[in-house]
Amino acid sequence: MAALRNGYVYAFTQTGERYPGFPVSAGAQLSGPLLAQPAATLARSVLRLVNQHGELLTLTLSGDITNRRRVATWSRTATFSLVPEATGRAGAFVIVREDGGRLDVYNPALATPAPLLSRQLLTSGPKPVQWFDFGGGRQVLALTEPGPQHVALFDGQGRPLGGPAAQGPAAPWPSTGTGVGLRYEAARRRYLLVRVLGHELRRNELAAGQ
Repeated sequence: MAALRNGYVYAFTQTGERYPGFPVSAGAQLSGPLLAQPAATLARSVLRLVNQHGELLTLTLSGDITNRRRVATWSRTATFSLVPEATGRAGAFVIVREDGGRLDVYNPALATPAPLLSRQLLTSGPKPVQWFDFGGGRQVLALTEPGPQHVALFDGQGRPLGGPAAQGPAAPWPSTGTGVGLRYEAARRRYLLVRVLGHELRRNELAAGQ
């Protein structure tokens, strides 16, 4: 599968032949990955992507667009990207909208059109976003800012999650990496956070809440 910046999506067989019905036009420019969900037939196998008009599209490997809906407001300066769930959970993802120094994160699985998280950021450059969904409502959003060298964690409702004890729950964690590792331990109802700080690997435990 290949999504070109000009808005066309291609799908190929293992021998390099193009699937019937492709290429498919997404209706606007594309940036970021596709999310694939394979199934027993081409008609049931789906791809999800977001175009640069803020539309979330679902299409099958038969080349049919089965759903198209606007997730966020479009502007000429905004960019959109789809962020798959970090542990590979099927069908789970969020959509990131960046416009100047403003970053909004949307969870299409929620009924509300409002963003899960909105942040006004002071530094330029990439801001890696990770989405963790452990099931049972255990969801975590990680936003890394390489400039100030920290990562902020939020729960599935966009509320700050477990900052360093000395700085309060809303404070970000120092981190010099481009992302973090996160695991949920159900028996203890705690998250295990793994982050890079300089040449060291740091591990911290966070309460998972209610």
